[in-house]
Amino acid sequence: MNLLTKLTIILFSFAIFLMVIFGYSFFEMTRLVLHESSSQNQLEFAQTTMLRIDEKMYGRYLDIQDFANCFPLEDFVFDDVIPKKAQDKIDGFLENSGNWDVLGVVDRKTGSFIVSTDRGKIGKKVYGDLENKKAYQEALAGNVFVSDVLLMGENGSPTIIFSAPIKSKKDEQSIVGVIIGRLSWSVVDRIIKDNEDMLRHVYLFTKDEIMISTNGDRKYLFKKPKESFLVEGKDFKEQTKSVVAESKEGTFKALVSQAPQLGYLGYKGNDWTLIVETPISLSTQKSVTIHGSAVARLDMRTSSGINSSNIVMICNRL
Repeated sequence: MNLLTKLTIILFSFAIFLMVIFGYSFFEMTRLVLHESSSQNQLEFAQTTMLRIDEKMYGRYLDIQDFANCFPLEDFVFDDVIPKKAQDKIDGFLENSGNWDVLGVVDRKTGSFIVSTDRGKIGKKVYGDLENKKAYQEALAGNVFVSDVLLMGENGSPTIIFSAPIKSKKDEQSIVGVIIGRLSWSVVDRIIKDNEDMLRHVYLFTKDEIMISTNGDRKYLFKKPKESFLVEGKDFKEQTKSVVAESKEGTFKALVSQAPQLGYLGYKGNDWTLIVETPISLSTQKSVTIHGSAVARLDMRTSSGINSSNIVMICNRL
């Protein structure tokens, strides 16, 4: 083999080596760009969804105040007789808004519901229900009250209680009653389920890590998930972030995004956390099917004092 042939072989081999390196580098760059794009898109989706919830809650925060301002309690109470038009007024609030399960008005003089869309409440003392009592007391102090999510009634239906003071027409400093409303939880569920990507699972948690809404597996709904484990080696200090979390068994990973509740204008929120998760197969030979979800909870350091820095994942696999 002459020198020219040897040089040709060497140059050809080097050219192939450069092509392989270039191809691999290009693939990695493309993969990283796509991952970053997917990560950012999912994070924006999480933040937008959380904002939609806050905006919806703010709308109800305004509603309860408008109801209070539009309910002329003093005009409706004549010698302890409540005219039909008072009941029609509160029924109209419920029918026209479409966002409430129950609305009722408590007269300060008696501490009882004088009208309510739940007829069984009429005439009953507000102090008979602990959560209504708290809402009533806050409104009597001149505050607009918003509870965290509650399970109420015989069926344990989820709701949020809103209340606002009804002020006297003669003296705006004087509070003559309180209007109390129970939010229809479908308002929140519709936002969570409004997701075109069937592989993208959305979960809403309270500050106590209770799952209160999801578009995925409802096994842990209104519970604190038990089948959880920590993904080691992760340390996240930011409130809002997307990460790739891998299961302990190494069988799959998921792109996970967290968006904390920030509130909206007058509505300050309840320190909820929205989690969005999309499963990613680790193997190109064998796909991994995730049933419902690989739920991921990113407990990041937040202004509310939560000092955990781990990702907790719940795996429900077929």
